[in-house]
Amino acid sequence: CAELTSSGWNDRTCSDLLAYICQYRAGVYLTTLCDDHPCQNDGVCIHNGQNFYCDCLAGFSGDHCEIRVPIYEYFSEQKSWHDARDACAALGNGYSLAAITSYVEAEGIGTLGSIRAWIGASDLNSEGVWKWLQGSEDINEELVYSNWASGEPNNYIYNGSGEDCAELTSSGWNDRTCSDLLAYICQYR
Repeated sequence: CAELTSSGWNDRTCSDLLAYICQYRAGVYLTTLCDDHPCQNDGVCIHNGQNFYCDCLAGFSGDHCEIRVPIYEYFSEQKSWHDARDACAALGNGYSLAAITSYVEAEGIGTLGSIRAWIGASDLNSEGVWKWLQGSEDINEELVYSNWASGEPNNYIYNGSGEDCAELTSSGWNDRTCSDLLAYICQYR
C-alpha cells in the first residue's frame, strides 16, 4: 500500500490505520479514520493526526470500546448479605452484589478504599463450594478467581451458625455469617 506524505509517496503496511483520501468525480475529499465510526457502545472517536482513539463511556474499555467492564458502587448502609443482594438487584438493569472475576477487577474494586463490605460470593448451596450468586435469583457462577485472606475461608462457627457469605476486607476476602450487618458493593456488568 502507498501513503501520500508531504515529501511524496511512501510504502506502508496495508494493515496500518491511517487517514485516507477519496476521489469522487472531479473533487477530492479528505476524510478521517473517525468517518467509519470505529468506536462501539457510544464511544467517541477522537482523530489525532494519522491515528485515532476511542473515548469510552463508563463500563466499557478496549481500543474500540468493545469490552464491557463492571461498574462498582459502594453502599455504606448496613445490611445482611441477603438484604444487600436484594438491594443490588432492586437497582435493576443487571445490578448484583459484586462478582470479582479477575485480578484486574480486584484492583478496580480496590480503588473504593479500605472497606469491609459484602460481595456476591457464597457457599450457601453447598458447604465449601463457593459461587457467585447474582441478582435475587441465585444464578450460580463458578469462582474462576479468588482473593481469600490468609486462612480463609474457614467456616468459623459462631452461635451455632457457620460462615457462608463473603465480605471484602483490606487483606482479602473473608467468609462471614450471612446475617451480620455490613456495607455492600453492587456492580453493573
